[in-house]
Formats: sequence, C-alpha cells, structure tokens
Amino acid sequence: MPVEGGPAPADEQPRAHVAESAVASAASDLSAPPEPPGDSTLAAPYADFYLLPLKKKLLPKYKRIAQLAGKLWRQHGALEYREFVADDLSAKWGTWPMGKVMKVKKGEVLIGAIVGYKSRKHRDATNLKIMQDPRMGEIMPEMIFDMKRMSVGGFKVLVDV
Repeated sequence: MPVEGGPAPADEQPRAHVAESAVASAASDLSAPPEPPGDSTLAAPYADFYLLPLKKKLLPKYKRIAQLAGKLWRQHGALEYREFVADDLSAKWGTWPMGKVMKVKKGEVLIGAIVGYKSRKHRDATNLKIMQDPRMGEIMPEMIFDMKRMSVGGFKVLVDV
C-alpha cells in the first residue's frame, strides 16, 4: 500500500474516531520494507488482487492505514504491496464497467490493491503472520469499509512480458 506523498492537507483530513496515537505507535514499529529478492524489475509470480468501495471522505484516513499495512505486509514477506484509487470507471468497452460490477455509489471511490508473493503457499504463510501480528489491530482498530462489498482473489502469472 505504499502511496507516494505525505499526509493529506489538514483541511482534507476527516476527524478520526481512531486514536491517532495507536496508529503512530504502529508506524514507529515498522521499518523500511525489504527489497524483493533477485531482479526487482520483475513482477511477483503470484498476487492477491483486492477491490473495495470506500466513502470518498475516508480516503485520507484509508491512505494512512494502507501505508502502514503495506509496510507490515512487506515486513512479513510480501514482495510488493500497492494500492490504487480508480480514476476512470466509465469505460465504454467491455460488457460491464468495473464501477457497475462493484456497485460503487455516489460519494464513493473504488480502491484496487495488488500484493505480490513468491507463490500461493508463500501468500498463505505471509497472511497467517499478518493475522497473528498485534500491530494489525493497532493499524486498523475499526473497519472503515464494508467487508461484504470487498472482492479478493489470488492469481498466478499467465503472461509476463
């Protein structure tokens, strides 16, 4: 989830229900993520893809959480961790635009994430470590999106050009 840039300007930051000290504490425990082994220009051979609708007003808060979570995933072995916010959900080609598939409502944005691993087994082991790490609860003490509307799946590389 590393997203370039610093925190959102103060006038764009929502009032947090989350104790900022818990987030800051979790951030201080996270060192810089390790570099992927071997040629870092190659994509990971296995990846989880996530899609989730999020209230637009929560985007600055989500970005801070995502930055910390990404560092945690990298610490526990993920080769890469990136999150994106949708820029164009009105594609005119294809049978069903992504915004419609994910039922993105007015006032929401669509987040897409890619977490790269060596294999499915490596993904499973990494995610087990994440779920056992108490810092995950500090990073995200409350759910700020609807898990029932989140879509996730693991993918093997088919083509790597």
